[in-house]
Amino acid sequence: MEHQSSVSAEPESEPGVRTDALCERDEQEKLSGVVKRVHRKLRRKYIEVGDFDKIWREHCEDEQTLNEYAVAMKSLADNHWGKKCDGEGRIEWCRSVCQEYFMDGGMKKMLEKDAKAVKHAAADTGQTPLSPDFSQPSFNFQNDKLHLLDVGSCFNPFLRFDEFLTVGIDIVPAVE
Repeated sequence: MEHQSSVSAEPESEPGVRTDALCERDEQEKLSGVVKRVHRKLRRKYIEVGDFDKIWREHCEDEQTLNEYAVAMKSLADNHWGKKCDGEGRIEWCRSVCQEYFMDGGMKKMLEKDAKAVKHAAADTGQTPLSPDFSQPSFNFQNDKLHLLDVGSCFNPFLRFDEFLTVGIDIVPAVE
């Protein structure tokens, strides 16, 4: 007698009852579909028309599409993309990278690495290295905030961090 087993990709539930995970996935696919359609339409129009300024102007005048896009992006950001990965969400990751680079010596390390690369490249080619200024710019973050321009920010998620003076810009912000 053969033993048959069935493997289902979806979790078992009562017939007709969708699980929260499936509903969440469907919502995320619907919302990302809105975003992808807008991007696809812009690319297609550019290929067909070729006049970027005209296409962008028309896009910026299409309030319905811009509002749908803003709502979809905000919902994706709030409800789907905020999920933790390795214990850290995407906004927190950006924050920690900014802190490490600007406040905890990351910039200095990169400038030193760049200076060393320039020196080695010049030695390999037998040329005299140019003397670019690789000195670390002086920042005083004890009293000042790090100025952050968040381009494409439909809801300005960095406002909640005290160490940033944030300006979020978007064609149609989802929040004021």
